[in-house]
Amino acid sequence: MRANAAAHLRALQSDEDVTNLEVMTGRYRQQTGRFPSSFSELQTAGWLRGEPVDPLGHTYKLMPDGRVEVRVPDDLPFIQKGMPPEYVAPVAPKFLPAD
Repeated sequence: MRANAAAHLRALQSDEDVTNLEVMTGRYRQQTGRFPSSFSELQTAGWLRGEPVDPLGHTYKLMPDGRVEVRVPDDLPFIQKGMPPEYVAPVAPKFLPAD
C-alpha cells in the first residue's frame, strides 16, 4: 500500500511540475514571441533556479511547441500530464495469477 501511495504522490508532483513549467513556457512566449529552446533560457531569464527534474530525478524534456514531457513515463505510473503524444501505457494485468 505504501508503494502505491508513493507512486501516486510522485505522479501528482510530476503533473504539477509539468503544469507549472508549461505555464512558464507560455509566459516566456508572450514576452519574447517564441518558446524557449531549452530550460537554460528560463534559467537565464531568472525563472528557474536549475534544470527541472521529475520526482525520480530524471530531467523533463522541453518540446519545441512549449510542451513539457517526462523522460521515462513508465517510471511514473498514474501521471496525467507530460506523456509524449505517441506514448502507450503498459497494460497492467487485471489479476495476479495464483502461485
